Amino acid sequence: MNKFVLVLFTVSWVLLFGLLDGKPPIGSGRVIWDTGGQQLFASYAYYITARHPDLGSGGLKLIKTGNSTCPNTILQYFPKYTHGLPMYLLISVISNFIVYEGTPLAIFMAKKPNCVESLVPDPMKGSPDPPSPLNPPNSSRLLVFVDNSIHKTCVGTAGPEAHPGLLTYSGTFHIEILENVRFGYSSYKLVFCFDGSDYQNCSYIGTYDNGEGGRRLILTETNPFLFSFVHALKFDGTIKSVG
Repeated sequence: MNKFVLVLFTVSWVLLFGLLDGKPPIGSGRVIWDTGGQQLFASYAYYITARHPDLGSGGLKLIKTGNSTCPNTILQYFPKYTHGLPMYLLISVISNFIVYEGTPLAIFMAKKPNCVESLVPDPMKGSPDPPSPLNPPNSSRLLVFVDNSIHKTCVGTAGPEAHPGLLTYSGTFHIEILENVRFGYSSYKLVFCFDGSDYQNCSYIGTYDNGEGGRRLILTETNPFLFSFVHALKFDGTIKSVG
């Protein structure tokens, strides 16, 4: 992977999902599977669970860090058999809704804190349609921010307003396959590419233990976080605010 650089972000949302400047990463055409043997589809809700035994099998949650007044930092936490919060994958180029290796993605948490609504302006606010995978609020979208206290670039949600005093950067994600299993737990890697970098300045998503009851998701060059997708079968398809 190339070393990542911090660049200013620019996003141009056009057509249904929005086309990003630059060429998308070249995909292998290999399908991504969830643990039930189904292809990954954009707009479906999924849990991400760790595949490395040292990380347990816990999912993701949001915590409050630094000067933030809301829990907007993503943590992979330890309890086994705990799926955590689900997320949506939104494809950033025109496609057939199937997620392949290398497909450029915007990722949104399916639940977001109530407190973030007063901080982050959403273009869809006031829309007669409820927040959904096809009408996602900015306040639930994943981005990265620089936490100077630990000298790491971490994964969080919402916009600059939700991370006061910190540099924040937007971009797209894509999935790389380490081990692909049709039925069972595969091993996937997540890659983040900065907006405006023509998909050339990218980094793996890894983990970092800062003594917060789990591991933060961070940008890394060498130690990617290995995970599987679990379909959130009972999720009702709306992006909700929670306490």
